Amino acid sequence: VEDFFRVRSLDVKDAVVRWVGDERAGTDEIGKLAADRRADNQHLLAAIIQDQMNRLSWSEPMGLGEFSAQGSVRQLVPDEAARRVIAKLYGLVSLDRLEAEVKLVRWHDGGQIDGRWSGTATQNCGVTLEDYSTELKGEFRVRVVPVGSLHAPDPNVVEIAFDPEADDPPDVLEDNIVDLAHYVLEELSLSIDPFPRKPGVEFVAPEPEVELSPFAVLRKLKPGATES
Repeated sequence: VEDFFRVRSLDVKDAVVRWVGDERAGTDEIGKLAADRRADNQHLLAAIIQDQMNRLSWSEPMGLGEFSAQGSVRQLVPDEAARRVIAKLYGLVSLDRLEAEVKLVRWHDGGQIDGRWSGTATQNCGVTLEDYSTELKGEFRVRVVPVGSLHAPDPNVVEIAFDPEADDPPDVLEDNIVDLAHYVLEELSLSIDPFPRKPGVEFVAPEPEVELSPFAVLRKLKPGATES
């Protein structure tokens, strides 16, 4: 599985790089344009690669037409092989458990996903270098709509005011397929401590060395001198 993931990941990266412009283009003009586009789209490139890696590790696709007014519930649990790939993807020693329950209901011409997830991960302490287990959990709400929906966000409108209590705008589905696992992995990645520290362990910075002046060194060399 790891070999498959590594090969497929390289294929994805190569495809994305070709999409934003190949530096080995046939003419200098095209090559310069490709380089400019790569420079301007570094964040987009990273997001696309991250999304494709998520899909390679674990995927739970669902058609937009499957959302109903009555609603439904799905249990999402990746197998051991998928958890190994997810752990490698997010820099974990291991992902021992990951499960989610998502409630799916129709929302206008799209759907609403209410998810609750939890997991058990093993991380390496950045202070003691010991492995330790940590519990992770979270909840999320996502709304999705098809292309051309009246409820889709207007790409030409820039919101200046930010309301942390307001719902996020709905995601627009290009192919009317939503990957439920993608949202669970997105929440998981946000919950992982990038600077893991074992519970109860504190980082103590070493005391800076005091550089003695030449006169202080000479005083220490005098007979009967004591350290202060």
